Amino acid sequence: MLLSRFERLNRMQGVKSLENGVIFNGDRLTVRLLIEEADEVWIHIDGSAHPLAKQGVEHDVDVWSMELTGQFHKKTYIIEVIRDGLHHFSIDPWAVSTNTNSQMGVILDLERTHPLNWTSFDCKVPQQDAVLYEAHVRDFTVDDDYGSNLCGAFNRFSDMSAKGIPHLIDLGVTHLHLLPLADYTSVDDEDIDNTYNWGYDPFLFNVPEGSYSSNPEDGAIRVREMKQMVQALHDNGIAVVMDVVYNHTSHEREHPLHVFFPNLAYRKYDTGEWGNGSGCGNELRTEHPVIRQFIIDSLLYWQREYHIDGFRFDLMSLYDDETMYQIEQELRKHDPNVLLYGEPWTGGVSALHLERQFTKGKQWSTRIALFNDEFRNGIKGDNDGHVKGLIAGNEFEQLAVLRGMLGSIQYNEWLSGFAKDPIQSINYVSAHDNLCLFDKIEKSCPEFFYNDRVRLNKFALSVLLTSQGIPFLSQGTEFLHSKKGAHNSYNAGDAVNRISWKKKVENDDMYSFCRDLIRLRKDQTGFRMADANSIRRRTSIFLNQHKLIGLSLKGESEGDYTDILVIHNFNDFNITTGLPPGEWILVATEGDIDLSGMGWVEGDFQLPYYSTTILVKL
Repeated sequence: MLLSRFERLNRMQGVKSLENGVIFNGDRLTVRLLIEEADEVWIHIDGSAHPLAKQGVEHDVDVWSMELTGQFHKKTYIIEVIRDGLHHFSIDPWAVSTNTNSQMGVILDLERTHPLNWTSFDCKVPQQDAVLYEAHVRDFTVDDDYGSNLCGAFNRFSDMSAKGIPHLIDLGVTHLHLLPLADYTSVDDEDIDNTYNWGYDPFLFNVPEGSYSSNPEDGAIRVREMKQMVQALHDNGIAVVMDVVYNHTSHEREHPLHVFFPNLAYRKYDTGEWGNGSGCGNELRTEHPVIRQFIIDSLLYWQREYHIDGFRFDLMSLYDDETMYQIEQELRKHDPNVLLYGEPWTGGVSALHLERQFTKGKQWSTRIALFNDEFRNGIKGDNDGHVKGLIAGNEFEQLAVLRGMLGSIQYNEWLSGFAKDPIQSINYVSAHDNLCLFDKIEKSCPEFFYNDRVRLNKFALSVLLTSQGIPFLSQGTEFLHSKKGAHNSYNAGDAVNRISWKKKVENDDMYSFCRDLIRLRKDQTGFRMADANSIRRRTSIFLNQHKLIGLSLKGESEGDYTDILVIHNFNDFNITTGLPPGEWILVATEGDIDLSGMGWVEGDFQLPYYSTTILVKL
């Protein structure tokens, strides 16, 4: 339903995006900053200095504030903190925009950055129905064959005449997961042709990355262009997930959080050394009330101001459990369908005690989902080495794959995983880190002919997309994207990471197979059950000694088949098996799929090697 301009403005004004920081609305500028142990605080706006006054205490930290009237939209500023005779100049950590390379903060009247017809997107996709697609804004749009001449990666992504969004629509994904969009330091906004990074080195947590903008010097343009990208995806029914990195920062000794909170922002080991559970030199002290509230406020800001529908948490075990519980509670108040998931591990030994880390099991009473690394490794083998997975016949991974196929729930007394319900499991075979699926199969199966390696790519995706839980696809997996064997390509540049859109044409059979599996999954509730009881009630398992795993799924809803058989043959030879009584419609076999059916079968049926067979009853 279209809202009138009056209704839209009322809806927007009813939500306060940020309470701290440099906030401008109409003609009133409010500066409210939490700062630890400062003697004086000043704000310099376009060269004019204005003192702040100490106005109280919050979380045992001083609150400094001031107000001005006038026209401040797009003016630059810097904060000066005087402490023990030293003058520290910094952007405030709550800043909403900056100029090029974040040298100065930029004041914005945020309503003036809204695109035309900017309205909230009501994502009605239940968590069990989600199909996730991970992409990097630059990787996805930089290829010459992408089809856009627009300047700025945000703009190229929004361009409906280019290949990106139409591809996602046709593929059938429900949520687009974008690698970090918030300001990071490793790419020079003025030299984007010669600098590259995925963005896991965060600097300002509420500012869109300048290198994705058509004009990073203009602080309003990057905000508007990111909103336009989100709007283009929403207009086409695709929800947006942000990859967020609140576990550490770049440049920790000069970082705004350290300038404002020199004693409490970062964790330290018992020895007094800085914590390094991130593997990046520091880790944020999420358990401190000031940092916890900063993170929650930042997430609420992205949710409300940019209409973001979900968040993926990098190294989620570096967050203390209470912070994650409060994050879910606060974000669901605004959007009950917000999708929250992350990595249930750290990047090293954390200064946060293990019992407080948000590890597997801590999600039990929540709807927060975890990446299922056991299922991933069971399907394809180790991340970067030569070890084969079950798709290539490694029988030692059979139990891990079977658990994952059932959503990693407690299915029975001998088959039990980490999840209370399947919606807590993010199922994947590759992500931005490590070898992509095609390269992993190339490395671990060098003795296979090329056609059989393609067969294993299809097999991996058919296991993934027919399993309970939330499927997650990394960019280009659906048409055999390769990173040329690079396993750690976060800074490897466009030549390694860019998505080649010619590959979609060259591997149309692979793409069509993946697309139609998604369509089948979305059409049948048997592939996407919401809770463990439904799986136990509607699913039967059959196994044999020849690395054959089958699931029988009962239909319950209007439009469901009465029965679905999914049989995975993890052997390097064909197997003939007897089907349950009755006539079955063959839907998929040997890497081919036809949603209208390939014919009727009954009795004995030959299951092709290294592939999935799907049969249904009306």
